[in-house]
Amino acid sequence: MKGLWQMWDSLLHEDVCDEIVKAGKEITLKQAVTGSSVLPDKNIRSSKIAWIDYYNENFKDLWTFVDRTIEEANANAFGVDTSFIRSLQFTNYTAHDEGHYDWHEDVFWERNDMYNRKLSLVIQLSDPNAYTGGDLELDVHIPPSAETLRNKGTVIVFPSFVKHRVTKVTSGERSSLVAWKEGPLWR
Repeated sequence: MKGLWQMWDSLLHEDVCDEIVKAGKEITLKQAVTGSSVLPDKNIRSSKIAWIDYYNENFKDLWTFVDRTIEEANANAFGVDTSFIRSLQFTNYTAHDEGHYDWHEDVFWERNDMYNRKLSLVIQLSDPNAYTGGDLELDVHIPPSAETLRNKGTVIVFPSFVKHRVTKVTSGERSSLVAWKEGPLWR
């Protein structure tokens, strides 16, 4: 690997971000859980999510964009064996719910699946002035710019084993789109 993250500042136009938020909120949002849990643990994660499957016609172009962006990041810096994206996740964090997600990895090491999440992608959909707190942070030696990560339309891709979190939203709300490119088990 040549690095632990790839980032593009304001890659998606603001209007596209607004369209994704509008369409995402039209899907029924549910309380998020972690890993293989069936019940939410708001001490670890407090957010609402909607799963966006490949067959949702409102998101076809977004699926293509996400896949191409992850593949570009993989070619630039990671070089890992990837196969497919299972689904996209629209995520909404609000101050009302003390929205946050504590330190975690996106790989489910304890599962017996034949595939692991290899690369994680996060698209910042909210205007940085629409909320306080809610910062995406990566636990890496040289982290990406916190200010750039807050810019609407910014996209970041990183290996799914990198620990990261979203700090507590203290006012307003933050929306993002998350995806994971999976591949054969990590070796």
